[in-house]
Amino acid sequence: MEASALLLAAIVTFAKIIGNWYLCIPFEKDLTRPLRWQILRDTLLFSCVFFPLFLYLFSTYPEDTVPLYKSTLMLGWLPYWYCVLRAIPGRFVEHVFTLSFIACWMFTLNTVASLLCSALVPGFQEHTLSDIVLYCWLGSVWTGLLLVTIPAARSLFRGLLDHDVHEILQTPLRWGLAIIPLFFILAFFLPMMSENAIYTLQERIARLSLALLFLFYYRYISHTAAIYKEKLTNARQAQLLSREAGALHDYASLIEESNEKIRILHHDMHHHISMLRALLESGNTEEARKLLQTQEDLLDTTRLTTYSDYPLINAVLSIYIGQAKANHIAFSQVLNLPENMKTNCENIATLLANLMENAIHASLNQPKEARQIELQLQCRKDKFVLMVSNRFDGELKLGEDGLPLPSGRPGHGIGLVSLRAFLRDYHATCTYEKEDGFVRVLLYWKDGTPAP
Repeated sequence: MEASALLLAAIVTFAKIIGNWYLCIPFEKDLTRPLRWQILRDTLLFSCVFFPLFLYLFSTYPEDTVPLYKSTLMLGWLPYWYCVLRAIPGRFVEHVFTLSFIACWMFTLNTVASLLCSALVPGFQEHTLSDIVLYCWLGSVWTGLLLVTIPAARSLFRGLLDHDVHEILQTPLRWGLAIIPLFFILAFFLPMMSENAIYTLQERIARLSLALLFLFYYRYISHTAAIYKEKLTNARQAQLLSREAGALHDYASLIEESNEKIRILHHDMHHHISMLRALLESGNTEEARKLLQTQEDLLDTTRLTTYSDYPLINAVLSIYIGQAKANHIAFSQVLNLPENMKTNCENIATLLANLMENAIHASLNQPKEARQIELQLQCRKDKFVLMVSNRFDGELKLGEDGLPLPSGRPGHGIGLVSLRAFLRDYHATCTYEKEDGFVRVLLYWKDGTPAP
């Protein structure tokens, strides 16, 4: 009996370790080597704690093997799941979604293991074996299947959180989409919490339908996500075209305004030259100096500042810097863009338009004397850094992905979609922080073409 309890405790613990590894598969791209070691260390630490506990329970209460075994399967994964949550924070909805599908996979393999034991192990189906020996057979075959099917699991779950599904799990529907599969699992698992150790062949075959249910559900999610992505892409393209057209139109207006001022100066130039000659001939040099200064100041108003050699980026900067100054917002900028950058200038222009529009909108809620925006966009050795900082006295509300929650202002939601698309396409990192009354957004990415 002690040997059987030892074996069963080892099987349950080993199944938890494998299950934790399964939970990491959809997040493989985000797991650096240190994070992998962290998860492994925490998992083994929990195993060192729970293995003696499982051994004590199975050896002390052999008559309660059935409820104990089922309870460890139902609840024993929670501490292990924490290891993955701790290593990959801020993505709880995706963790819940992933958990449901991994649980379905392990539940299906457990059912297959039960069917194999019924066919191959004498006394299993008839339940002539003791409960603890019966579960030792079942657990052994189950963990064997978990190991054998690792290659299949990797190919199946590696793309579980692909771009389309990831995007739809950021929408207001995310919690419903993530929790529904858990109800599927509970609907199948809760009836099994009875004291029956073995169920009929028909009942176990019926459980295999859970895998089909999950397959159909994931196909539905993928189809819905593709439609949602297409809708967002169209909205993003429409916003991009609208911003480009608006920026170029406004920039053309600035040029026309500057040209009109030049025409007026040219028309009045003969009069001012005559006035200047008269003042100099009369020896009134002070008034002549004032007249020259006035004309120089008027000439400065006709000059358009060039912020970038890229026309679209320059147009966007000219428009929004002009808006900031018109609204009494102190504005400072540092720009350093390479001559032949690979990053699409339209993508940068759209990103700048979204971030600067948000900064201006937030600044308008501040007193005039406190309004301030700082912009830095630099590239050094093919590494880009973009920083937009503005004074803000309100609360910075961030979502699970670290980006601001939609404010309800028209266009703000699409702007966040554009930001997420930029982060995804260029594998960029983005952080929002509030410090000393300023909200700062920092983006880092490597110069290159967008990811396909």
